[in-house]
Amino acid sequence: MNIRDAERLRDVVNAGLADAFDQMKNGFDFGGVNWGDLGCTDIEQRTSQLHPSNPAVIYAVIEEAAPDAHKLCKFIEEHLKKNGFPDVAVVTEW
Repeated sequence: MNIRDAERLRDVVNAGLADAFDQMKNGFDFGGVNWGDLGCTDIEQRTSQLHPSNPAVIYAVIEEAAPDAHKLCKFIEEHLKKNGFPDVAVVTEW
């Protein structure tokens, strides 16, 4: 993944977070989220050192959400699939 692809992916994640915010205002509970500072802070490409033949995995890192905010992760992963990023995993952290 090059820098342009990573920047586009970050922008799509942040657009999905805006959609999640709208859903939260309508009563959907995403778990522990600091909506004021929520955002995609990094795009990581991870490879296995033990199994180097496995393909690299792309992660979108979202900060200001609990590590167990699984509903938010799933919501963003679905948003990514709809926007051309079907194989991106989402992780949340404070």
